[in-house]
Amino acid sequence: MISRRVQELESVGSMRIYPEYREIAGKRRKCTVHQLNNLSGVLAHLQAAANKSPSPQGRPKLNDLVVYSEFLEGKGITRLEGEGDVVPYTEGAFGILEAAARSRADKEKLINCRYFIKKNDYVDITTATSTKEGAGIMYSSDQRVIQALNGMLKQANDDKQSDLFNDPAPAKMINEYCFFDIYELTREIGLVSNVKENRDNVLRMVERLKDTQFSVDATQSEYWRQRYMPDSRFTKGDYSYITEFYSAEDWYERVDEDGQTTQLMEERYFVVKFHPLIFNAMTSPQLAFISHDSLKRERLDLVHRLNNWVKPTVGVRDKGYGRDHHRYTLDIFHQRVRPSSRLDNFERQFYNVARRQDEMEDQEPHAESVRFQYDEKGKLIPNGVFWLNGYYYQLELNKELAEEIYRKTRTLKKRRLKTYPVITIWRDRHDEIVGDNSAHNLALRRQMQALLEPEE
Repeated sequence: MISRRVQELESVGSMRIYPEYREIAGKRRKCTVHQLNNLSGVLAHLQAAANKSPSPQGRPKLNDLVVYSEFLEGKGITRLEGEGDVVPYTEGAFGILEAAARSRADKEKLINCRYFIKKNDYVDITTATSTKEGAGIMYSSDQRVIQALNGMLKQANDDKQSDLFNDPAPAKMINEYCFFDIYELTREIGLVSNVKENRDNVLRMVERLKDTQFSVDATQSEYWRQRYMPDSRFTKGDYSYITEFYSAEDWYERVDEDGQTTQLMEERYFVVKFHPLIFNAMTSPQLAFISHDSLKRERLDLVHRLNNWVKPTVGVRDKGYGRDHHRYTLDIFHQRVRPSSRLDNFERQFYNVARRQDEMEDQEPHAESVRFQYDEKGKLIPNGVFWLNGYYYQLELNKELAEEIYRKTRTLKKRRLKTYPVITIWRDRHDEIVGDNSAHNLALRRQMQALLEPEE
């Protein structure tokens, strides 16, 4: 009863409820703060309720929605909450599968690609969608919703743990069924939730995640069989980010141009069941990979693809390699990162990312970035370095170096007349997410120090 009244006070603007981290007993804990404002909103709410006609038939009142939310939690279904400050996370398997997702330039309803995880270790991925009218294969930019939902799931689990990093045993495991409000998810990816078009866009993203199925043939990938299959003797499997999906409607008001309001229904509350790989990663220590907050709002497909490729490949800590260890020509880089797309589309999208990041250096300069030059037509000349989500990407026109890379990869005879720019990638050691002093790397050093300390 108390919690329902508190949420009523929040809905009329008399109380502010927000999360805040505080030091309690020497440990950093997440608390929910209830800040009481003036009561004018309550008086106005009571007066308006007395003067208004009853709600349309079947429309749930505020109390009904609160009871519905608590009813789901009472059944053990985990509530995913967000106020725009949820930390985004990714997971390894679906980061690889996303290589076979669509970009905005792709119109295919069936995608086949061979993705190399290591030199001689690869998976064949076939991406398809359901036969539902209007369904489509997910776009890479739908990762915005994945990053947000992953973060909300991990936050829900972390809230139930005493100390997730230091104590791997959970105090209380969350339920595998989860529910969320489309308004909260819309806010979480940086859109205004009160705009119906924004909510519709987010719903379409969720539906694409639900409808997209990845079929994997891992016959030639020991890596995949050992990590992402029930047993390494299995060679084929099907994967979907959301395996079960249920929705409930709620009323909303549409305001016409003449100021008239109309009561309409829309899908608002969703109960979903994530693939076990997602659920395990977000509820187990060290299996979830933190991402930059900007990825929740990132609309460019290739930026999400690069993020999912660069972290496991280049890494998030020092591996002792030289800076030139990850060096490719642009056409070979295309085969490594996004083999499902056309090379010309990939090249254009990559240059668009380089141009955008180069322009952002005026507001947010990075230590190792080198500004690009542009020809008389405004076309980017590929000789510069740009920063993107914790990594530097260097482009250079160097025919001799390109031919050396072709020889090393035994692809020299397959080359056409065009020689592509050389791309070199390295980690930003000062970045807050993947740098040497990131929370992840500091925790690893503390673990290593604890292991090396002699027992008393």
